[in-house]
Amino acid sequence: MLDNKIKEELRLQKILPILNTTELSKDIRRLEEFISKNKNIKYIEITLRKKNSLEIANSLRDKFPNYKFGLGSILSVDDYKKGRDNGFNFFVSPGIVTDIIKINPLNYIPGGESISEFILLINNGYKTIKFFPSNIAGGEKKLLSIQNILKDVMFIPTGGINNKNITEYLKLNNVLCVGMSNFE
Repeated sequence: MLDNKIKEELRLQKILPILNTTELSKDIRRLEEFISKNKNIKYIEITLRKKNSLEIANSLRDKFPNYKFGLGSILSVDDYKKGRDNGFNFFVSPGIVTDIIKINPLNYIPGGESISEFILLINNGYKTIKFFPSNIAGGEKKLLSIQNILKDVMFIPTGGINNKNITEYLKLNNVLCVGMSNFE
């Protein structure tokens, strides 16, 4: 379940920047540049895609203490526990991780791409879902078509969001914010 304060902050910031870590110095420069142009950003996701991603995430969190950092690409309970034990604020998976769903941790955002997956997550108490990969799973048209069916759910579409299509997503009533790794 996602804390209401985080949910409201994500709604206000409209973009959840997603940093796919490369190397610390480049990641610092990239975040500094983005933050200087986007004063409303408070929450940032860092993905765990490389062996040193958690180490980089810890360094970024320490370097930018006025921001709240979450971890993405959470693929197991072990990934979640490492993030929790390191003091991260929220956790995001690209799909359904059954073992995490079972423990129902606070500030966890599971992912899904099909209506069946969305319903499974709803039936397990989740009201905020990462829609991934949005661009190849129906995009804003899919979210528009289901907003009157899945009325109590907010989505964070991620994957293929860019300056050309971001407005179409943000106009939808069932979009909390968009996740973007191409956030420059």
